[in-house]
Amino acid sequence: MKKRYIAAVILAIAVFIVIINLKDVREVKDATVYAKQKAQEFFVKEDKKWENNEEPSKKVHLRSVKPDIPLDEILKGKNIDNKDGFNIFIDLDKRTLYFKYNEEILKQYVISAGKKTDEGKKETEGDYKTPVGNFYICGKEVYNPPKTYLGSRWMMLSYPGLEAAEEGLEKGMISQEQYNLIKKSYQDKTIPPQTTKLGSYIGIHGGATPDYPKDWTAGCIGMYNQDIEEIYAYVENGTKVVIR
Repeated sequence: MKKRYIAAVILAIAVFIVIINLKDVREVKDATVYAKQKAQEFFVKEDKKWENNEEPSKKVHLRSVKPDIPLDEILKGKNIDNKDGFNIFIDLDKRTLYFKYNEEILKQYVISAGKKTDEGKKETEGDYKTPVGNFYICGKEVYNPPKTYLGSRWMMLSYPGLEAAEEGLEKGMISQEQYNLIKKSYQDKTIPPQTTKLGSYIGIHGGATPDYPKDWTAGCIGMYNQDIEEIYAYVENGTKVVIR
């Protein structure tokens, strides 16, 4: 008898909670739409003006490329067949990745940065900020099927870089030994140590969708799958990447 009474009380409380929560969704027919609305209210920040791209919505990450011509056609038109000159420049203020051949911009793509990039410089692991500096690609991977947040391609950046390492050493965040290992990795164009307080596993990856806010990554550069797939074929380990 006592057990039935307790069960009845628990059921009554549960029904009350459901009724309270339902008042927010009575007019919402699609639970998915409701979930997205709530996520946008909590996570989405206002966009800055995009000078070199179509101005995206203030609540979504829209795809935009210039020129809207396949990269392989651009390369054929310019008779470019040597990968040695390819490099990447990323302008965080404009949220734009420029794919270049030497100093010539071949194509530009809208990108996303870490969720808290606008709050200041990246300093430590888990701060959700995209680092600035001079890097190189030190790892590549294809995901088939695509992963939810990494999409279909991953290109690892050589973070922590020399600038972050020097600052980290001055602040006592890394040891002299760790600094030396980072410096040596840059000399050898290999993967820097990924276990320091400065942060780890920063890269360029796919996974973007129109439903995502302007900045949605944990510190990486986020792109649409079709965009990263386009440049992936022309990027090699050692390809120079500058983020400013």
